[in-house]
Amino acid sequence: MARSRQETKRKWLVWAIAGVALAGGLAGGLWWHGRVEKVGPETASGAIAGTMTGAGAAARDPGADGAGTDREAVLHELLQLLAVNANEHRAAVQAAKPITPGVYSPESFTSPEVENLVAGELEAYSMEDMRYRERNRVAISRFRSRMAEVDPAYLKEWDGKRAEAEGEDLQVADLEAKWVKSVEALYLYAAEHGKEIAMSRTGASFASKDVESGFEQLLARSRGEQQAYRAAQKKAVERKRRAEQKAASAKPAVAS
Repeated sequence: MARSRQETKRKWLVWAIAGVALAGGLAGGLWWHGRVEKVGPETASGAIAGTMTGAGAAARDPGADGAGTDREAVLHELLQLLAVNANEHRAAVQAAKPITPGVYSPESFTSPEVENLVAGELEAYSMEDMRYRERNRVAISRFRSRMAEVDPAYLKEWDGKRAEAEGEDLQVADLEAKWVKSVEALYLYAAEHGKEIAMSRTGASFASKDVESGFEQLLARSRGEQQAYRAAQKKAVERKRRAEQKAASAKPAVAS
């Protein structure tokens, strides 16, 4: 019976830690959307903190054997590093100001100065995403190196649970980078043709068909990149939620 409870706990730990790692990777691509198009405050950081709380408790619990193992110590170290990253990330969320005017808004194309400002702020937010992902990558890489020495079988199981999620996370990061580059290209074009483009709330006018065609092509491409990015992001978030639900359902019952 004790062995069964220990195995149940082991399976829960795999899912719990995998859920935290996935949450940490995704948050980079979520946190500033409310600051780009003014859709309200982001809540991803709170969700990450909640996942960490449950998984952290599991990693610290010595279990049926009555003593913490080396494996649990390595897991706990990973949770601590991810928690530090999440706290720094949350601070960045709270300090961030909305991009004003918002990306794609008519007001954002009123002058080269405004266009360069909007594109620059979006790039800065994207760089924060990259820094956050890199901090988590380093933490997980350290975890893998240490776990390979402590418990290779557990690491293999953990990697198996994470493989598809990591592929999705990389895809989200790649699509985000493509979208940001497409926005930069659009606003650079608008800034270079500032005297040939007049934008207002009621519409836009162009000095020539060539300028209009060039602008519309870049706008359509950027909107397409944004849609692809958001679709991949939504899929990854749904996968994270399923992983969290599976971790919760596999959580061992507390003996009375």
